[in-house]
Amino acid sequence: SPIWNDQVRGAWFNVDIHTTREQLGAGVVLGVVAAERDVMEAVRKLMNDYSSRIVVTGGGS
Repeated sequence: SPIWNDQVRGAWFNVDIHTTREQLGAGVVLGVVAAERDVMEAVRKLMNDYSSRIVVTGGGS
């Protein structure tokens, strides 16, 4: 990650008894997507270009 800091912590805001699992999950997904966007912007700056198609893969560990 271009801004990795292992001292940074996350938090949930405005969560109450009406907050659903789906809403929490959507927040996690949006956070991951935002982080990936930061990575792609860093790559774009280094390479001066990037493909309009992005393939993301991974594996369990």
